[in-house]
Amino acid sequence: MYFLFIYNSMENSELMENTELMENSELTLPNIKDNWIDDFEKEDELYKNFYKEMQPEIEIVFSYIDKKNDIIAVKKEKTRLDNNILKKELLIHLLNDKMIFNGLKYRPISLLKWNINLDAENITEYLNNKIDEYNESFLNIEREIKDITFDESIIFLQDINRLYIFFHESWDAYNNRTKKIHVKTSSKLKNKKQSKRLKK
Repeated sequence: MYFLFIYNSMENSELMENTELMENSELTLPNIKDNWIDDFEKEDELYKNFYKEMQPEIEIVFSYIDKKNDIIAVKKEKTRLDNNILKKELLIHLLNDKMIFNGLKYRPISLLKWNINLDAENITEYLNNKIDEYNESFLNIEREIKDITFDESIIFLQDINRLYIFFHESWDAYNNRTKKIHVKTSSKLKNKKQSKRLKK
């Protein structure tokens, strides 16, 4: 009888321990879940700047060229994009608004779109080896007054995207020019400059 009592006591003790273990496990499961979510969110935060997204606005650079074909002034202004598109109507408004400088009327002669659409896996290659090759594809001449579409960009590169608009003081001087007009583009990712000829 005594041995039976000891056996039952041991059995009850083990049952209580197992019950406590189960209860503790149930208490820690939500914590495990929360920890996993926290870790995922922290890791996602580290990489979110490398995701491609649409950008809400774009910086426009207005350059004014005099009769000697010298750039005499540069203005910058940010404007909104509609689903990554600069609408034709807004572009026309900007052109009309910026044509007058220092009391003189300037004509728009060229629109250049600088749009870095690199994928995350190409950034290292771009920085180390292929900056000139990639830059050729980032710069595009917009030959018509129409909607201008920008490709989605990695978040931390969106501030580098630009639209360059060039105005000339004299149409005759521009058509009869002998001096080359150069546009210098610089990347914030790397201190390197290149010169490209401005085309009609």
